[in-house]
Amino acid sequence: MHFFTLLLIGTCLIIPATGLETAARTCRVLFLAPSDGAPEKLSLSDGRSIQDVELPSMNLSKVYAIAGGKITLTMFAVKPATGIPLPANASKATVAENLVDLYLLVSSNSANSIAPCASRSSLRMRTVSSEGRCFGII
Repeated sequence: MHFFTLLLIGTCLIIPATGLETAARTCRVLFLAPSDGAPEKLSLSDGRSIQDVELPSMNLSKVYAIAGGKITLTMFAVKPATGIPLPANASKATVAENLVDLYLLVSSNSANSIAPCASRSSLRMRTVSSEGRCFGII
C-alpha cells in the first residue's frame, strides 16, 4: 500500500517537472460546402506561428495546436516571407482566452480576396467550442 502511495506522489511530482502543458489549445478545421476549385490547404496564423492546414469538407481535419490566450486566427493562401506582415484584409476569427478546444468552420465569402476559394469566392471563418461542457458558435 505504501509503495502505491509513494508511486502516486512521485508521479505527481515528476509530471509538472517535465514542463508539459496540461491544457494545450487545439483546433480542427471543417470547410463547409466548398465551391468548385476551392483550395485543399491554406496557411493559418495564430499570431505567434504560421502552419499549413488542410480544408476537408466531409470530415474534420487533424488536430492542430494553436497559441493560448485571446488570439485572432488569420487564414490566407500564401505564407508571407519572414518579416512581412500578414495581409490586413485576410479572413479572421477571434478566439476567447478561456476556449481550449475548438472547431474552425470555414465557408465561402465573396467579400474576401486574400484566400480565394475560386475565381469569385473567398473565405469566412467562425469558431465553435468543442469542449465537453458546451457546444456553440462563439
